[in-house]
Amino acid sequence: MADAKLAASITTLVIGLIHFVFAILAADPQNFEMKKALPYESAEFDTAMVKKRIYANQAESIPIQMLAIFWGILNAPDVTWLAYLVYAYCGFRVFFVVLYLLKVQPFRSLCFAGSWLMTIIIAVTGCTQFKAF
Repeated sequence: MADAKLAASITTLVIGLIHFVFAILAADPQNFEMKKALPYESAEFDTAMVKKRIYANQAESIPIQMLAIFWGILNAPDVTWLAYLVYAYCGFRVFFVVLYLLKVQPFRSLCFAGSWLMTIIIAVTGCTQFKAF
């Protein structure tokens, strides 16, 4: 039997590690050297920019998604199929990062939308299953 709390814990670990790795990879060396960027430097969308965008996207969307997932699971502890949705969420987020690195559209956007769909389903299920003490 699948356990939604275990699934959420594993997903948090995986997503946290991805976030940590891209925080390191997206670091701007100019910040360490304390230099200003030259105004004529190219702003093309290179690999460094892709890593920064992945990091920024993670920072923007994952906190609220994980909060919604945890509250959904806590409110619906008897719904065992939520674990599969949490694993699907984790898969969508991992594939989103991989497809973003490979610059594959529209599939990276579909993975992003899929992760939000899983989040919404889990949160709505938690709201419908809520039982006061």
